[in-house]
Amino acid sequence: MLLRVKFYNKFVQSMESGSVRTCIGGHVADFVNNPETRLKDTIKKGLKCGILRIEISYYCKQNTPDEKDIMEDLAYLKELLKEAPPDAFFIVA
Repeated sequence: MLLRVKFYNKFVQSMESGSVRTCIGGHVADFVNNPETRLKDTIKKGLKCGILRIEISYYCKQNTPDEKDIMEDLAYLKELLKEAPPDAFFIVA
């Protein structure tokens, strides 16, 4: 079993995404003043300290993670999150 944890700036990743740029445009003004309600709401929530995204992916050929594995990985994420501002807005996938 292989574990991959990604912790990154979602705003920057979205600005670089081809699908977002095709739909909304490549300028920050287009991105902030876009017609998508969900994206507008997300941007508002992240204005103070940015938007971070956390992903945990398990790649399994035979053994799948059990509850103990998952709880250990969540404990690791809690340690990472101690460094974040208390009002940080996260997207967890």
